[in-house]
Amino acid sequence: MHKEVDFIAEYNEEMKELLAEPQTSPSEREWQRFRLSMELVNAQESQYTRVKNEERWKRLEQEFYPALCVIAKTQGGRVELNIKEDTLIGQLVYIGEGLTLGSSNPEGLAAFSRIVAAAEDIFVSIHDGCSKFQFIFCLHDKVFVEDHAEQIAKIKEKIRLHRMETMRLHRMLSGKD
Repeated sequence: MHKEVDFIAEYNEEMKELLAEPQTSPSEREWQRFRLSMELVNAQESQYTRVKNEERWKRLEQEFYPALCVIAKTQGGRVELNIKEDTLIGQLVYIGEGLTLGSSNPEGLAAFSRIVAAAEDIFVSIHDGCSKFQFIFCLHDKVFVEDHAEQIAKIKEKIRLHRMETMRLHRMLSGKD
């Protein structure tokens, strides 16, 4: 039996239509909404600080990186480890012409599975004709440091009022008011 689903042509057509549409700049109201949303996110995030998680850091550096290096050595790939100490975000990258994991290499498959399971995000792409796997790791814990509930509530109210005003404007412009 053979089953197959192919959405390539449909996707390409949708992308062609999307790219053919004239690009319009956001309106001032849309920018206001965006700025309010960013203000809300910043207020929420400012309640926390990032504290280095030694166990996650050590696991990335001493387990995942060497395991991916073993896979790269046997399959002719390249491995990069980048850790941003200011944000405590780690990136593990594998680049190679092919990546074959299976019963012929159970240790490699198990190691790759552990990396995938531990990663926060995974991006797969083609880079100079090679497969590129990017694994993103959060090497921190968020620790609550200060309550900004009042500020957050005020921003949420601003967003609600902005949304209500936008609805009123749409009603007026559509002649329903």
